[in-house]
Amino acid sequence: MKKLIVVLMFVYLLTGCDLAYNQEQIDKIKSEIYSEIQTSIDNLQYEELKEQILLELKIQIENELIDELESDLYNELSLLIDEKLNENEIFIQTINQRIDEMIANSLSEQTDHELLKQELQIFVTSLINDLSMDMKSELIDELNLNNQTTNTELQNFETLIIDVVNKNTQAVLGVSNYQNVYNTLQEVSTGSGVIYKRVNDDYYLVTNEHVVRDAKKLRVVLENNEYVDAILLGSDMSSDLAVLKFTLNRDLPVSTFADSSLITRGQIAIAIGSPLGFEYYGSVTMGVISGLSRLVHVDNNEDGVIDFTEVLIQHDVAINPGNSGGPLYNINGEIIGINNMKSIEENVDNIGFAIPSNTVVEIINQLE
Repeated sequence: MKKLIVVLMFVYLLTGCDLAYNQEQIDKIKSEIYSEIQTSIDNLQYEELKEQILLELKIQIENELIDELESDLYNELSLLIDEKLNENEIFIQTINQRIDEMIANSLSEQTDHELLKQELQIFVTSLINDLSMDMKSELIDELNLNNQTTNTELQNFETLIIDVVNKNTQAVLGVSNYQNVYNTLQEVSTGSGVIYKRVNDDYYLVTNEHVVRDAKKLRVVLENNEYVDAILLGSDMSSDLAVLKFTLNRDLPVSTFADSSLITRGQIAIAIGSPLGFEYYGSVTMGVISGLSRLVHVDNNEDGVIDFTEVLIQHDVAINPGNSGGPLYNINGEIIGINNMKSIEENVDNIGFAIPSNTVVEIINQLE
């Protein structure tokens, strides 16, 4: 702020005022009493002015970022205040013009230098207080605008997520695997699947091969807990994909596939499925794409021998048993992958995998 003080004392931006004495005489007086004026203005403590502005901002603005003024925010606001002070040309012009006028009047009235110094201090203090009020109002408006912009952006982002869910949630169904248990057909496992195609009243659903493996009967489960018989059109163990078909005289949405070659790390990913069974039917979780083209070795029969290697998308979206076969969507509500596994190693969290949509499209066209 001392830089500003020097500007106030030595930058003369006269605007054509009619002074009783010439500028040389005025400058001489300024030079004579400069040290006293300088000390007086220094005592105004511009840093305290900034502290006062920041404190009042903190009180007036209900914003979590302002509730506790952390060092980064304080520094940012301090710089903003300095910038506004230095850019306020009207303020500088007014002070310098008025100081010149006051000195000229002092010369004509033979005012004592000490009295002149006091008058100048009162004048500068008044101007600074006026500027402080204007600046506080401007800063509050600016910070409120930034806060409103941030809130709007968050609301828009939230709306995008909700739109993805509303658009696709009824296209994501439960899959029930029935097998013979003691000569009785029983539901032994559940998973998820997504409708990707409709022909008249026939719906086509993709899920994981391991979800339907060894099934004697398959059913898809709707949101209202309605079970509908389905048939297995085909399955492929190496890609862990399977295609089911079921008939329903009712409109259900159909999800579309995105081009998984365009996926980038860090982009939003949304999973919909039924983790841990149908009690949590249609659960929605969200995260980001963590990695691309991850090579995952699969020991399908758990005999200690790698049966095949899959090329998968890595993500940190929360998935659990029951999410298998469910879709992974992008922010546009398009399928970018089919969830099929997660890391269950001790001390490992949020490492999930999905089959890329381009692979899915290639395989299901063969399985139909």
